[in-house]
Amino acid sequence: MKFLKRFSIRNKKVSIDGPSYIIAEIGINHNGSIKKCKKLIQEAFRCGADAAKLQIVNPDSSYEKNHPSYKAFKNKDFSFSELKEIIQYSNKFGITLFATPGDFQSLKKVIKLKMPAIKISSGLLTNLPLIKEAAKTKIPLILSSGMAYENEIKEAINICKNKTNKLALLKCTSIYPAPINKINLKGIAKLKKKFKIPTGYSDHCLGIEACVCAVAAGATIIEKHFTLNKKDVGADHKISIVPNEFKLMVKRIRETEKLMGLYKIGPTNEEKKLRNKFHRKIVSLKKIKKGEKFSLDNVSLKRSNSKLRGLPPKKLFKIIGKNSKKNINSNKLIIRSDFTIS
Repeated sequence: MKFLKRFSIRNKKVSIDGPSYIIAEIGINHNGSIKKCKKLIQEAFRCGADAAKLQIVNPDSSYEKNHPSYKAFKNKDFSFSELKEIIQYSNKFGITLFATPGDFQSLKKVIKLKMPAIKISSGLLTNLPLIKEAAKTKIPLILSSGMAYENEIKEAINICKNKTNKLALLKCTSIYPAPINKINLKGIAKLKKKFKIPTGYSDHCLGIEACVCAVAAGATIIEKHFTLNKKDVGADHKISIVPNEFKLMVKRIRETEKLMGLYKIGPTNEEKKLRNKFHRKIVSLKKIKKGEKFSLDNVSLKRSNSKLRGLPPKKLFKIIGKNSKKNINSNKLIIRSDFTIS
């Protein structure tokens, strides 16, 4: 089964060549509050996100009790009925909601809820049994590659082969917050070239610049942590952005996409109309008598208001030394019928 270069998550395209699919990573920034989670979803929609994402984890299945993550995730999960309510709320706005399941129990919950995509976080990239089970569902799968060696990324992708054809990959640096000299956005192009699947960027930098630059570097999926208040209790709040920043990020990403344009070389339609006006043509500098030889003393390369195409600059030295077939006034375009071709 060959991986697709383009596929849909609900009504939005995820593609190897854009436009960017922008994910507001709520994670557990709701702090276990349904009200806050709904507010985050509403704000993500208002800010222009294509999707919002949660982290669904059973702490007892995922972490030892003395691990910092156990405390971070304890009492931050929602029941099945609560998640169903949250999904219905997101559907009201038309924003896609999906999740990162941290364990087999949470994966079953995601499947039962019919979430339209599954995210595998960087910390789960080596959890090949979980990835294999997620891939079997044929639900679109997004892998994040923080902390991973290239062979580990390859292993995770290979385990998905022949199980699903809807797979995407995110470049990521799993440092919180990540300093800009550790981001390596050039890796986006390398991953895209090597694996030939939609490739994006999951950000842990402060601010929005890395996400905007990632789009210029070839990312077509952007995932950014999202909060209502950076001072809230919880590890992810400080590396998240608030709604006004997220809205600005979306705006700048869409502007960057316009700047990047298409993967081709050539003039725009607007430029085509200007070529005759701005390109130089061969023009007489002074009166040239019939039989007189063309030289750099009597012809030059000029912009001209004439609507005639005339002769392009590359023809200049082909007419130098040729005889004029007629009298030519000063400041006239030289055309093919003005000289003898030997």
